[in-house]
Amino acid sequence: MTTVAKYFRIALWSAFAMILTSCEKDAPDLSDVVVIVTPSADTKIELSSGEKFQYSLEISTIHDYVANLRITSFDRHNGETLLADLDFNQKKFQYKFIFTAPQIETENSEVLLTFTVTDNQGNEATATRTIAIHNKMVSLKEITGIVLYAPCTGLPDALSLENVTQTFNLADSPTPEIADIFMSLDERTDELAWGSNTRAKFLRNNTFNYAEASAKSISSVYESSTRQDNVRDIRVNDIIFVGHGTTAEGVFMVVNVIQSADRPFCIHMNYKGIGLADSETEDGSDSENDTIERDNPEQSR
Repeated sequence: MTTVAKYFRIALWSAFAMILTSCEKDAPDLSDVVVIVTPSADTKIELSSGEKFQYSLEISTIHDYVANLRITSFDRHNGETLLADLDFNQKKFQYKFIFTAPQIETENSEVLLTFTVTDNQGNEATATRTIAIHNKMVSLKEITGIVLYAPCTGLPDALSLENVTQTFNLADSPTPEIADIFMSLDERTDELAWGSNTRAKFLRNNTFNYAEASAKSISSVYESSTRQDNVRDIRVNDIIFVGHGTTAEGVFMVVNVIQSADRPFCIHMNYKGIGLADSETEDGSDSENDTIERDNPEQSR
């Protein structure tokens, strides 16, 4: 190799090394700035409109100081909102941020909080948290036309609160354990009753304002009342709350009890659930049930 070629090769490698060094110097180190938000992203946070929740932030930089903290929220009703834009001159500190759930027009929504920290050299760190928002004052939509039959009929006598319109026969179901509610009939007294395979709890409160039921009013009555493992002697105009543990899930209104041969045959009811899925329809009736009803004499208990 000639002397010229040798020096040229050395110069080329030196230039390449300088470029690498420059790139490494300019590229921000991901650990330059740290922001730790408590509680963690795995913690499920649910708030009602107007409620407050406190986040704890631990912020630091390996450089001179943290220069700025910016907090924004985003939801599909209000878009992006700037909640805080604060300047600092500290290397390491803690900060408490109190979030107030926004007012929403629908029953449920979701808010994405973004915490962005910038230090004096322009390095950034970001953390996000998701919050479920419930508007407990919004009247709940109603699902009507739900029918449960006495178990002796062999017709649908059970349902899951996941989809109250998809009733099924408990004895024939491959998954009877999902029955949040199933019907029973006392052969001695002809009283209809509900039980549960999921440890659902029930309570009857016929003075409740069902027409204006909201998530807040349902939860308030359910949480403050004595709950039972079953509910007996179901009659027309009964208002029956259902939930699991201390958490309410919805309320049923019994609109009719159909009898056949002087014995209870089936019940018609409507339902207002907290956080009903959009996929559920507002009319749970079907043509088969309608035909059965017309073929039997109707008499309200």
